[in-house]
Amino acid sequence: MGPSGSGKSTILRVLNRLIELYPEARVSGEVYLDGQNIFDMNLMELRRKVQMIFQIPNPIPNLSIFENVALGLKLNRLVRGRRELFERVKSALEKAQLWDEVKEQTRHACRQAVRRPATEALRREGPRLRA
Repeated sequence: MGPSGSGKSTILRVLNRLIELYPEARVSGEVYLDGQNIFDMNLMELRRKVQMIFQIPNPIPNLSIFENVALGLKLNRLVRGRRELFERVKSALEKAQLWDEVKEQTRHACRQAVRRPATEALRREGPRLRA
């Protein structure tokens, strides 16, 4: 907690190494978290420990809203199957009052996902009937 501009977000960016994504930023020295140099830590493990919640949403542009919410669950292996993933994402979107906006987009994506493997297989095999 502190006033705007006091460096709260900057220190979190340093601790989870997001600072490295800023080309103008220069990093030197050592930073320790739980007795371990953060620059020697596995990046995924570090970011599991030091997380940021942004005031403005930063979704991955080529993913749907549903996929953006599901990404953390998948990367961290927090779900055991598609059904559980669907239920947990749906629950989160309902709590954020976004489910009604997203559900039709999700249905369309699910229909496309079912069709895609069959379409790709047909493309690879080529036509079986020729005139």
